[in-house]
Amino acid sequence: MDVIHPSKVAFESARTLTTAADSDVYWWLIDLVGQYLGWQYELKLAETRSRLRSDRSGSGQGAVFFSEAAAWRVRLEELLAERPEMGHLLVDLTRETSERLARY
Repeated sequence: MDVIHPSKVAFESARTLTTAADSDVYWWLIDLVGQYLGWQYELKLAETRSRLRSDRSGSGQGAVFFSEAAAWRVRLEELLAERPEMGHLLVDLTRETSERLARY
């Protein structure tokens, strides 16, 4: 069994979820987030998408992206502190999301 480093998992997952929130992968991801992490996380992902879509600065991965990714990192670190068994699920979800992002 692989060792899970919660901070690293939270960082990678946050970056990936935030990237996916502003892509077509969002529609696949939102259902899985709700199913596995809960409706609160599903709502937060929808809010992230809304903020990213509202950012008209045209800077790509600018301040809004980084603030959303930072918020997700904190959320996911808290999740992993409370429920360490979610680590492997989060690793798998992040891996699959990254693969889907690469295809789009």
